[in-house]
Amino acid sequence: MLQYRPSFIEWLTLIFMFPIVIGTAGYQLFGSRYFHDPEVFAATTALIMAISLTCWYFHFMLIQQFAALFPTFKDMWKRVLAMILLDIVVVKINMAIIFYGFDAMHLFGYVFVRENFVFSSIIGITVTVIGITLCETEYVFKKWKESLAMKERAQMQYHEQEFENLIRQINPHFLFNNLNTLSSLITTDPPKAEYFLDELSKVYRYLMRNNQEALSTLGSEMQFIGSYVALLQIRHSDAIRFHVGNLAPFEDRLLPSLSLQLLVENAVKHNMVRKNQPLHISISVDAQQRLVVENNLQQKPGNIPSNKVGLSNISLKYKMLGQPAAVIEQDEHCFRVRLALMHRSYVEEHHQVLAHLPV
Repeated sequence: MLQYRPSFIEWLTLIFMFPIVIGTAGYQLFGSRYFHDPEVFAATTALIMAISLTCWYFHFMLIQQFAALFPTFKDMWKRVLAMILLDIVVVKINMAIIFYGFDAMHLFGYVFVRENFVFSSIIGITVTVIGITLCETEYVFKKWKESLAMKERAQMQYHEQEFENLIRQINPHFLFNNLNTLSSLITTDPPKAEYFLDELSKVYRYLMRNNQEALSTLGSEMQFIGSYVALLQIRHSDAIRFHVGNLAPFEDRLLPSLSLQLLVENAVKHNMVRKNQPLHISISVDAQQRLVVENNLQQKPGNIPSNKVGLSNISLKYKMLGQPAAVIEQDEHCFRVRLALMHRSYVEEHHQVLAHLPV
């Protein structure tokens, strides 16, 4: 169990509101005697404080659990209602331990009076609700600041990704390789050259068009990847093997645009591609209905590590939409990325977030 550390506002509620709760309970226990008898005041205050501190600690620890269970602004009223119900239960338990405990031990001659118990409970609940209001205000303000920071980070990563996308679109290495392949095919295999040119034009049309869209359907992404992989397979022949699972039931699902191209490109960029050592790239959907892009691992000698801007940008988009980040798995044989596939209805519910989503 993780150690719980109260926040500043929680300590503030303790410092300013505990004297009210302790003073009220002490007065309801012993009347004016509580304030005039030093022995009664010291012992009663110490016992009430010890009991209340324990309840207060576990109270706010459970509040943190509710915050984790209902983290979004949409869940605010569920969170507040749950905390108020918890408040009533904890305060009643706290006061019951104090009043029934003093009565059972006959401390300083105390005899239980129900009206005093009820009054102290009402004061305790009222004071704690005020504390919950302050804590909820702090929580909402904190989430608002996090949202602003996330948008700012998204904009920074957007500009980085936009620059990378631009480079990818006009990448001389990619373009010249394809032009060299096309030039060779025109001489040796004109029909294949025509096919190659058609697929190349599809790739560039899609790059230009979908670079302005934050999300695309899996179906359109797979059509694009079909053209992109066709270029790679003509260039590398049997050195690249492409495998696709049954994606038909998920073609209307959405994912960040150009995600598949980024993952396939990374696989080719960072691994050896040889006829006697082919690179296998597969795309499928797992049991949790996540898209799985996987390739066998055969890294190039002296390979330069990726800056992973693209992957982090994809994960950020998922986070802003309230979806799990990309799951990256790697062992000695395989590199695998799992991406959530979103229903269109879910994305439409989050259209305000989509407006701020980097492309």
